Amino acid sequence: MTETKWDAFSHWEKGGYGFKWGTGDEIRFLDRVGEHRQKNRALLVSDRIHLLNQYTEGMKLRSNWGDMDPEVITSHIRNLIHHYEAMSKEKGS
Repeated sequence: MTETKWDAFSHWEKGGYGFKWGTGDEIRFLDRVGEHRQKNRALLVSDRIHLLNQYTEGMKLRSNWGDMDPEVITSHIRNLIHHYEAMSKEKGS
């Protein structure tokens, strides 16, 4: 029997998804928010806090969370902001 290789693009074209994005995936994304930036541009703690606050505002507009748990994500964002604010006070950035 020949095994057929799974093709994400054709799966998408048929109305499916190539993968399922879950809460853990979103948390990993949020942990790195702001790191995709121009080379040689410093990422300030205040930039991360700003981006996380913008994400939180955008959450209010989202109606379909799929396999993600918005309460867990919100809690994680609050923890990240608290962590970055503490870092900011320590370093004065």
